[in-house]
Amino acid sequence: QSELQALYNDPQLNAIVPDLAERCRADQARLDLADLDTEVPAAVPGAVGKPSLGEAMGWIFVSEGSKLGAAFLIKRAVALELSDTFGARHLGEPAGGRAEGWKQFTRILDGLELSAEEEAAAERGAVAAFERFTELLKHAYAADAALV
Repeated sequence: QSELQALYNDPQLNAIVPDLAERCRADQARLDLADLDTEVPAAVPGAVGKPSLGEAMGWIFVSEGSKLGAAFLIKRAVALELSDTFGARHLGEPAGGRAEGWKQFTRILDGLELSAEEEAAAERGAVAAFERFTELLKHAYAADAALV
């Protein structure tokens, strides 16, 4: 989440998605880590830098879409005694609801007049976001394995 914070606060992207900054979950994730007496992990090389508009929209598309899956994860988190007020805030229901937030975001995205090049860049950005998440998971699991 912290790697995406700059995108969520980018003025150009906020001009396109007016509530984008409020959608960011980086602060909630930091609070969750604090609840669990866990430090914010050190940065892992390879974070998204200054993507083009299309690439940035692809990254945000993946992040916003993950909120739909978070509905299932928060239910599992409850079994671990976590909630949207302790340890799993970043999985909590966004203001206005998951479905409505997603619909609003996709309406904005669908309304953008992107060139074929920008659409291809958005697709590359989405793929890069999934690849980055996979890389961060591998890094996290490698770090956990080293502790055992």
